Amino acid sequence: MFAERNISATHTAFASTRVMATVAAIGQGVGTAASFASFENKLPSDISDKRDLIISIQQRLIGDDAFLIGITNIDSADLARISKITASSQLPNGKAENVISGRIRSTHGKKGVTEGRTIPGTHRWKK
Repeated sequence: MFAERNISATHTAFASTRVMATVAAIGQGVGTAASFASFENKLPSDISDKRDLIISIQQRLIGDDAFLIGITNIDSADLARISKITASSQLPNGKAENVISGRIRSTHGKKGVTEGRTIPGTHRWKK
């Protein structure tokens, strides 16, 4: 496992890759996967092709506030998902309860999540 500047991207993508944020996100993912592998007494190579283990790692990352495009929080142990949400005001199509829908916040628009990978809803920002 490497968690530094080891990314694969096209020459076009390199121009928009911000090193610090990218390295931080990669480091968080690699660190979480390494911790998970250690806890499960597995080698990292034992995890890469096991969908159920990848989902477990993704859910841990979401619990740590990582933004994973198109991944929904399905962690049944997440108490926030069964919390009662109240607000003094809300948008007609943006119910306060949406914050616990399992959908991660995302950025939509020209510089956001690419079309086709978005999840409809109001827990998002436009760029």
